[in-house]
Amino acid sequence: MKKDKKIVIGVVALLLVMFAWGRLTGAGEEVVDDTQGVGEEKTLSPEEVLEGMEESAFLSDQASLEIISPEEDVFIPRQARMWQGELKGIEGEGGFMADCHWRFYLNENNDEVLYKEMENRSSVSKESPKVCAFTSTFIESRGELRAELEIQVKKMGNEVVGEFKAERTYRVE
Repeated sequence: MKKDKKIVIGVVALLLVMFAWGRLTGAGEEVVDDTQGVGEEKTLSPEEVLEGMEESAFLSDQASLEIISPEEDVFIPRQARMWQGELKGIEGEGGFMADCHWRFYLNENNDEVLYKEMENRSSVSKESPKVCAFTSTFIESRGELRAELEIQVKKMGNEVVGEFKAERTYRVE
């Protein structure tokens, strides 16, 4: 019986060593014949994906930015709001990156003051024109709120192809 246990342990140990050796040397991996193009699969870098996105995309002369969210003009303090813009006028296939700069001004006691600034980045394309989205509950005071969004639209390599600005007013009650 002891001899049988030693044989089983030896076989298991040998299998584990063979498995480990195969993982280290890459044995057992599928070999793909690239010359025929069948089964060819390439992983693209983020730069290659962005480059492919922007190859034929361009901004029309009528391109414009609008703050589309929140939709309602009145909300209460500390209420979660989704802030989002929309860039209209993207033509062609592909897209761009957008550097977004939000500024929020609150009019309390008849003086408008900068209440909050926020920066983020997003991608934008004709198929997905919504840009610069984020959700927050940061408005804690009542008053007239002016939201301002400025974006720089960039191609691969940070080449600026357009700058846009939009603003919208709300009431916090």
